[in-house]
Amino acid sequence: MKTKILLMLVFCTEIMFAQNTDTQFKKVTDVTMSNDTLFVKGFKTDGTFGKYIKKMALSDVYTNRIITYRPQVSLLTLPIKIRPKTDDYSSSAYSGLDNIGINVDFISFQWNRYFSTGRNSSHRIGAGLLIAPAVEEMTAENTKNQVANNKQFFVTTGLAFNYSYNKLTFTVVPVGFDIATNSAGKEWIYNKKYWWGFGIGVDLKILETLFEKS
Repeated sequence: MKTKILLMLVFCTEIMFAQNTDTQFKKVTDVTMSNDTLFVKGFKTDGTFGKYIKKMALSDVYTNRIITYRPQVSLLTLPIKIRPKTDDYSSSAYSGLDNIGINVDFISFQWNRYFSTGRNSSHRIGAGLLIAPAVEEMTAENTKNQVANNKQFFVTTGLAFNYSYNKLTFTVVPVGFDIATNSAGKEWIYNKKYWWGFGIGVDLKILETLFEKS
């Protein structure tokens, strides 16, 4: 299932970034519609500032495609986390919305679509890393030395593939780990054990601006 999802992401990216004859911008600064004509201004892919004018029929769409190699930041939560069976430990699944963390895409493919109606939409596919805090309850059943019930802090990290639509992000985590921060947490049977899952989040434009200025 995970392989099929990743292949679908790659296939969609190839379609969206196919040969395009319209003028492309690496940064769009202004978009306006006047009657039936679209006016786009910004910095083109060759670094020069220019504009693009297109007479739009009712069904026409102008698509600007961008490949970005700078960090793109989003907040996410992992509502579904699945731990496969390992060693003598059975598989388990987690569901919840209380583990909010940060995802950083290091490469992303984005396409912004501008319609003749004046509406626009933004799509982005990216790959990067996630990091999030996690609290797990230690019990006699899920620890090596059968410690008493208590809660311990962990750091969750993993590889993330993301699809964003208008700043709402859907995430597939093909591989992730929960790492203990103290000796008590190291007794947890799933410490540093592989898991996979799904996440959902939103882009943080304010943090992206900080990356741009750095």
